[in-house]
Amino acid sequence: MNQYFVLYQGQEIEVCITPVELNRYACRVQGKQFVIEVAPGTHAHELIFKDDSLNQHTLFVQKQTQEQTLLRFDGVDKQLQVLDPRAVYQYHHKSKQQISGFNVVSPMPGKVTAVLVKEGQTVEAGQGLIVVEAMKMENEFKAPAEGVIERIFARVGDAVESSFVLIHAGPVS
Repeated sequence: MNQYFVLYQGQEIEVCITPVELNRYACRVQGKQFVIEVAPGTHAHELIFKDDSLNQHTLFVQKQTQEQTLLRFDGVDKQLQVLDPRAVYQYHHKSKQQISGFNVVSPMPGKVTAVLVKEGQTVEAGQGLIVVEAMKMENEFKAPAEGVIERIFARVGDAVESSFVLIHAGPVS
């Protein structure tokens, strides 16, 4: 199953597509399920498909950039944006992290090689916080949201186990 999030007319729409057999797909859009059969159209960016009611539809991709996709669906122009599922997840969980703070946890045993922040420091989402060497690779752990570093539980040279809390950050006041 491939899961997509599409932004259309300001509304976020979840689209799941699962191949069933050659040129046949099971689709779920906002919880509504249907099966489509796809055939190549007369142009390189055109698809012709039938829905559950055997109605034939034509979908033509007019222009596609990283920011947006312009489609013509059954003769009507539509503009949408396909969102990265990770960005959608981070967006929906960002407010919760900002309210409660976050922990940075080592997913594997290793040795701390660098601590990039200090207690009391305000950090931005994506900022590097700590580096742990595991299996001869250095892994930099980044802040999932903005926050204030309240506690650093590991120092350079410390051996840490899997699930060890390395850093705790609270919300920005």
